[in-house]
Amino acid sequence: MSLDVVERMKIPVQPLSEVEIHLYSFVDASGNKLVPLGKANATWFWKGSCIPQTHVFYIAPREGHDMILGADYIFGNKIFIENKEYVLPLATNKESKKVKAQNKLDQAAQATATEKRIAQEDEQRKRDYDAFQKARSSSAQKDSGHGASGSNAPTK
Repeated sequence: MSLDVVERMKIPVQPLSEVEIHLYSFVDASGNKLVPLGKANATWFWKGSCIPQTHVFYIAPREGHDMILGADYIFGNKIFIENKEYVLPLATNKESKKVKAQNKLDQAAQATATEKRIAQEDEQRKRDYDAFQKARSSSAQKDSGHGASGSNAPTK
């Protein structure tokens, strides 16, 4: 979170230990090293949501972005990323429910397709087994019929 946002929103900043400073320093997309000045707990609502979000932010010394969200936060909160426009639109509950419903439909279709494929494979294995048994039975009948007549036995 930028220092500018912290000051505008009057968010209390907590100091960092030397270990935290070392752990939470990072390099931004431009290759600049950012060393956090402190940390702050912020609570907010995403547009269209009635669920409060609380997160610990590390305060960045320079401006440019109000806040930078890490992959752990983005994936953990199922925030949708629209890369083609280089923006991060945040999903509303309605959009999130629509996506979840579509995912359930996709999963159900995939499960149905998998069940159908398994049934087809089972049918093919049964046909193969039946053909194998028939061939084995036919071979056994030839062998038993051949030896029983004694016609191949040498005569003296």
